[in-house]
Amino acid sequence: MSALDWIVVAVLALSAVLAFFRGVVRELIALSAWVLGFIAAVAFTPALAAKLPDLGGGAAVPYVLAFIVIIIAALLLGSLIAWPLAKAIRVAGLGFVDRFLGGAFGLARGVLLVLALVLVAGLTSLPRTDWWHNSALAPALAAGALSLKRWLPAAWAEQLDYSRDGRTPVRKAVPARREV
Repeated sequence: MSALDWIVVAVLALSAVLAFFRGVVRELIALSAWVLGFIAAVAFTPALAAKLPDLGGGAAVPYVLAFIVIIIAALLLGSLIAWPLAKAIRVAGLGFVDRFLGGAFGLARGVLLVLALVLVAGLTSLPRTDWWHNSALAPALAAGALSLKRWLPAAWAEQLDYSRDGRTPVRKAVPARREV
């Protein structure tokens, strides 16, 4: 196994183990808090940034701080909601089920994270390195990333290249999205 293989295994294992110990309820609430926090930050950053004092450093500083404050507030609120729910699940005797499902969720999250990183790698010269081609998992990772190609913006999808020579057109590897 190459370094790339070990990194992939480590990401999958770490994500699964962390989610196992947190449980699916906490994981889903945390995911919801991130999504809702991002939506709230996009919606309310301008209003909050206008109320912040001028800290110097340019016009973007209040916007960045406001965005971060809103995200952190959403995550704290999510934690306040998750804690009693997770405790109630343990008291009800469903702790193992919560943890088992959390581990499965974490593994799925790890797969999505690895695929996202492989998609980004397909835009670089990384797939043409020996480090990539010595990997036992690289062909499966590239195939998984290419299977997602139809849902990517066309400009991005056209740039994906996992070939050794950097000249193989990817368009032939995966058919374009069919309109239904």
